Amino acid sequence: AVLQVENHPFLLQEELVSFSRSHNVHITAYSPLARAGIARPDRPGNLLENETVTALARKHNATPAQVLIRFQLERGLSVIPKSITPERLQENIKVFNFKLSADDMSALKALNLNWRVLANERDQSHPWFPFN
Repeated sequence: AVLQVENHPFLLQEELVSFSRSHNVHITAYSPLARAGIARPDRPGNLLENETVTALARKHNATPAQVLIRFQLERGLSVIPKSITPERLQENIKVFNFKLSADDMSALKALNLNWRVLANERDQSHPWFPFN
């Protein structure tokens, strides 16, 4: 089984990932770049411009997007970044020529704020809404 959930350094969902693994459910991360184009007043910043992410990109001679995709792969997750730009599509698959160190991974995990790109405001009044 596969569970597709929003997942990026601002929203790691470690408990869900651990629970899923313990039940042999694979996680696929959507919005792994935290949807850079979404503007909301509570947004913690553009993940692609985050100081930690850009520093790691320079360190590995990669783009910030490549670092964020590689981060999820090294966590054992599948990743589905969204792009319609042919250059970015090609760039997004070039993530196998570098590895993130344990320190790199820790630095990215430290960005966790439990912040969702997709706030699901429409569904928040539903009695089974899981994020209240």
